[in-house]
Amino acid sequence: MGSTISPSELAERWGCKVDKVHTVIRSGELYAFNIATNPHGRPRWRIPVEAVRQFEERRAAKPAVASTRRRREREVPSYV
Repeated sequence: MGSTISPSELAERWGCKVDKVHTVIRSGELYAFNIATNPHGRPRWRIPVEAVRQFEERRAAKPAVASTRRRREREVPSYV
């Protein structure tokens, strides 16, 4: 299995607080697994590096696609 990182390490990498990383994990946007010995206690999350890479790729800013301008249809006079 590949290497993993902790939420605090990821928060340092992203320059945010650990609470933000936990929020992203709880929302299901970022895959993590619990390594705590007591499953009913406080979770100890570990995040696979591959999951971080996929998350960052999904969230990366991408250049906007130039949209084609649509022409307005000309109104047909009602007397025709």
